[in-house]
Amino acid sequence: MTTHDRTGEESLRQALRRLKPVAPPPPQGLPGDLYDRLEMAILTCGPSDYAPLFVDERIAPWAELFPHHHCSADTVNALIATLFPRFSTAGDNALVLFLHVLSERANPADACHRRLYLLATDLTRPLKQREPRRK
Repeated sequence: MTTHDRTGEESLRQALRRLKPVAPPPPQGLPGDLYDRLEMAILTCGPSDYAPLFVDERIAPWAELFPHHHCSADTVNALIATLFPRFSTAGDNALVLFLHVLSERANPADACHRRLYLLATDLTRPLKQREPRRK
């Protein structure tokens, strides 16, 4: 990551803090630093509309949970909080699947592609301590 990228991210982080002085706490079991990285990556690397992502069969089961698909800090926080505790019937975490879908839609030459993939990998660590909820 270049100095310019870090400066841009820090500016975005400060703007978010001004707009939302009291950020919601991360979901239980999700470390705060990882939550912050997820929020930043989804805001900076995600599309302006999430609806096309939820046609992917891996995350389609959760499409109805997000009636408003437009990207905003509130939407991203809701997305993280909603998908983190959910698992597919195969035991795959919904947020990890979402990050993979987002990563795969990014151009491989774009830094977002790698960033989102690595976040999905980092997210598996705290998930190993959690049991998938099967219904």
